[in-house]
Amino acid sequence: MIIIKTVIFTKNDHTALHVVATLEEHFPEFTEISSVDNIADAVKHIQQSQPNLLIIDIDYETYDAYQLIEDLKPFHCEVIFITNVDMIRSRYMQCNAISCLPLPFNIGDLKLSINKLYQKISFSQVLFPDYVAMDMHLQHSINMKLSLFDKGKTNLIKMGNIAYLHSDNGYTTAYLIDKTSFTSSSQLGEIELHLPTDLFYKAHRSYIVNITAIESHFIRNGEYFLVMSNGCTIPLSNSHKSRILAIIKQSLV
Repeated sequence: MIIIKTVIFTKNDHTALHVVATLEEHFPEFTEISSVDNIADAVKHIQQSQPNLLIIDIDYETYDAYQLIEDLKPFHCEVIFITNVDMIRSRYMQCNAISCLPLPFNIGDLKLSINKLYQKISFSQVLFPDYVAMDMHLQHSINMKLSLFDKGKTNLIKMGNIAYLHSDNGYTTAYLIDKTSFTSSSQLGEIELHLPTDLFYKAHRSYIVNITAIESHFIRNGEYFLVMSNGCTIPLSNSHKSRILAIIKQSLV
């Protein structure tokens, strides 16, 4: 059975309670249902919980629903809009939502929307059962940003653009896929605390690699090396070899 995590975004407590009650009554597989009433909390909660479904109540006066979608892009969950304003339903359907239901919504229409949700999730699982680059959580990690202070300014670097990080003489350098780099005075261990663990792995005591940026690996004089997508070659220590090679093998299945 597919387990559904759901986040409800609405500024109306009555609407939120109605949606939650309806889901709990008709869809017991929706084991994790939570609601939020402002954009900042919604974005934070969605990024942390990685839901399958986002239900958004369209606020005609403030257009908060549209702003939430913009702040989340790119997002990796399905969306159902609900609204009591017919004239704006078509605008939100352009966001590739499953549906845009009128308030109060008909349970039959909601069930049709949930069926579409199941079809999309099942299709994704059939196409990409274990392929690491297609994991929804990994896609979220790729789009997160790392803050690095370099040469008097703070740089926000998309995680997916980092090929690897290297520690040398107390400094840490992030080498990007486009062959640019940023050096920080922070220790590698300090930066590691801010890296998503499904995307970055220790390859050596002074190297952390983006697993999706590994192009190939080879052995030279009994030692393992990784070839990264920016053309650089980095060492792979024996203590980290088994884990890295197992992940590479899994991604090729």
